[in-house]
Amino acid sequence: MNHVVDFGKDFTCIKDQCPFTCCKGWGILIDDATYTRQKNERGLLGARLRLFSYQNKAAEREVRFSADGRCPFFTGDRLCELACKSREELMPKICRIFPRRCIAYGDYREVSLELACYEAARLFVQRAAKQDTLGTIGYEQTDEATEAYFEVEHMDVELFAFFMRDRSRVLSYWDEHPGQWRHSMKVIYEHTYVKQYVLGSDGVAAAEALSIPLTKEQKEKIRVPEIAKMGTKYGLFSISFLNKFIYGRLTASCTKARNPYMHRLIRHYKNQFGSLYEAAADAVFEERMEKMLSQKPELMHLFHAYFSYILMQSYLEAQADCYILGPVIKSMFHFCCLILFVLVAYEEEEDLCEEELAKIICSVEKAVRHSPSFSESVMDEVRKLFRGNM
Repeated sequence: MNHVVDFGKDFTCIKDQCPFTCCKGWGILIDDATYTRQKNERGLLGARLRLFSYQNKAAEREVRFSADGRCPFFTGDRLCELACKSREELMPKICRIFPRRCIAYGDYREVSLELACYEAARLFVQRAAKQDTLGTIGYEQTDEATEAYFEVEHMDVELFAFFMRDRSRVLSYWDEHPGQWRHSMKVIYEHTYVKQYVLGSDGVAAAEALSIPLTKEQKEKIRVPEIAKMGTKYGLFSISFLNKFIYGRLTASCTKARNPYMHRLIRHYKNQFGSLYEAAADAVFEERMEKMLSQKPELMHLFHAYFSYILMQSYLEAQADCYILGPVIKSMFHFCCLILFVLVAYEEEEDLCEEELAKIICSVEKAVRHSPSFSESVMDEVRKLFRGNM
């Protein structure tokens, strides 16, 4: 039985009508089973498949993209050549199932959509706009089979049940405090930090006994390092912290050829914030956010639902190695990036229609959330904050 995200049942790939493409702008890993089939493929197609793959520094097989970040099997009609030839078995697993994200733990399978797909992001924007109240996006049961991208056959049943209950508790707390984003994230961060420590030292029962927010006694037992002394009322991280990545890794990776939409957003960001001293940027950001949300209050629903959704996705996959702290912190970082670039687009155009919001979400997801090296660099900086505040 699959549990499919409630707006996922309406998803259909729009193929060559998509203003973006999943065949450009990021790395694509080739799973072992697919690589074996590619190696055994004969003729010109087999030779091309072997030519356009290589082993990266992590000893993983990866598609060899062109200089502009384009897959060699991406056709002039904006379609996948292998799919057009009905040779889907030669496509890497991630290409076959994208944007579906199926995580399987024993008999439990949860299917969501990756918002790095434009059409999935558009459906998400529609879903968030329809909510009468701020709340977590739900799941529906279906018998439709979906190939799992991540699978754990022999799971710890007790630990799995704890993570599912804990996810509900954390998301419920988020839903109970709409608009209080910085406060809620600080509470969730403190709870998660202590929970991670207690889970490893004292086990599931002790971790589940922790309250949200932590009691005074619980805070005194384990010192939580402060990682957001500045920040803004709209998120845990300051503009100064975000700038380390926007002006560095993000600017370098999002060239005009590889990710033109994100490249444009970064250029607008530099025009709007580049002349500000970082100490003043937080205040300017808060002032402009307040104006935007007063004129477009529906964005409150979108931002609230976005953090719920990405945290929901992160929680399930984190169970494999019992490390939830990193995914929670990265979800908070991704949330800050999204609201910042939505503000940038609003300042430039002031016409954030459904399609425009979908493009922003898709671009941020693709450039920030789905770049393993980018995510690791974020955690490296957070660890430095840990060491400086212990």
